[in-house]
Amino acid sequence: MATLYEIAGQYAQLYAELEDAQSEAEAEAILERIDAINADLAGKAEAYAKVCRNLTAAADAMRNEEKRLAARRTIAENAVTRLKNRMAWAMSQANAQKVQTTIGSWTMRKNPAHVTILNEDEIPVEYMIAQPMKVDKAAIMAHYKETGEVIPGTSVDADMGIMFK
Repeated sequence: MATLYEIAGQYAQLYAELEDAQSEAEAEAILERIDAINADLAGKAEAYAKVCRNLTAAADAMRNEEKRLAARRTIAENAVTRLKNRMAWAMSQANAQKVQTTIGSWTMRKNPAHVTILNEDEIPVEYMIAQPMKVDKAAIMAHYKETGEVIPGTSVDADMGIMFK
């Protein structure tokens, strides 16, 4: 069976030959060859559909496994946090700054101060950082759809897509 690339090339060649056909019989022979290529394309399309279904199923299985592993990771991380909090509570109750073990040591330390923003509107301007301008692509596309005008410095491109269900 021909590759998809070869089938596309055969179509182009046969349609060019069809335009140059000198007689009805010659055109009919070319149309029969196109029908044969259609069968090749249908077979190739079926094979592609099977591969797409298999890959989609594999991707879904991987996505589900990712979710399952993420849930397990979250459980483990939360367990570590709980254990550290319990150890910190026990050390504070014992008034111990350091506990040495065979594999490491637990140390109580004072974390550096940090700022929490409660209401951004109340903060004076001198404590604000200016942000650089950003292009609003959605507004440009809306303008293009409304007026058909392409904004200078931009281009509007449309790609063809294909979907298989």
